[in-house]
Amino acid sequence: MYMRLLAEAALQTLDLEAAEASYVRCSDYSGIQFIKRLYNIESDVLKRAEINAYFKHFNDAEKLYLEADRGNLAILLREKLGDWFRVVQLMKMGKGGSDVLMEEAWNNIGDFFADRQNWWTTLKSDAREYYEKGHNLKKCVECYYMLEDYDALKKCSASLAENHPLLPTIADRFASVGMCFEAVAAYVKCGQVKNGVDACVGLNQWDQAIDLAKKYKLPEIGTLLKKYATHLLEKGRILESVELYRKANHFVDAAILLHQPRPRATTTTPRATTTTPRADFLGNSFSTVPKPPPLFSLFPCLLAQFASQEKSI
Repeated sequence: MYMRLLAEAALQTLDLEAAEASYVRCSDYSGIQFIKRLYNIESDVLKRAEINAYFKHFNDAEKLYLEADRGNLAILLREKLGDWFRVVQLMKMGKGGSDVLMEEAWNNIGDFFADRQNWWTTLKSDAREYYEKGHNLKKCVECYYMLEDYDALKKCSASLAENHPLLPTIADRFASVGMCFEAVAAYVKCGQVKNGVDACVGLNQWDQAIDLAKKYKLPEIGTLLKKYATHLLEKGRILESVELYRKANHFVDAAILLHQPRPRATTTTPRATTTTPRADFLGNSFSTVPKPPPLFSLFPCLLAQFASQEKSI
């Protein structure tokens, strides 16, 4: 133990030979390597700065670096210590550094606040502020999502170029909160149309999903139509299912739906009369008008329309 104390005392007086001999006596390999590095330094001030840093007197070491006009070494020391606040202060004082190092410092300070869940405050510093200063879009997207600032998220999505690697992440964030239109726009912008259709289906936006599949001619359009028609039939919206197939030029499927017998009501309800009396505007009654034909009677009409379209093709 006393040999280490002797080595430290010798270093304070810059007696490197005595310090090296003491480290050899106590088999301190790291100390021996440190002495060898000191031999390569010509300035005594820098030697003292290195010695203070070695013994963890960092403030004294920084002061000596600045006295020797080596602000870059002071910044490097604080960078190794992870003291990014001091790194920024030194660079603002003009002691060295670069724009790249400044951005790295801003991002590391942002990580400091993000680790403490300090995303945004109006009274003091926060993660969002420093990530924006560091131009870290990935972390900014995370901040906007955590803060539920979807307007900022939309602006970020609009500012990105096509096929940017962050667009799928932004689209997933929009889809997770039910913002279907914005999610689809981001998916389409990065070329993931299939994921946009899946997001529409997951959010029950069937009309948008089918329009998107038609626009980009996806092969899954038939599957989507069947799923949407099943969804409508489960809710008893038969006519809307028929109209869906008709618009998609699936006339046979529409006719089959019309021809299927409708389920009978379990409760007994009074039947409606088959005819309805009508009168003109003078009050004179005339012959009764029959009810509209049942749905299955439209089957031949749809088949005829389908045949005429095939002939035209």
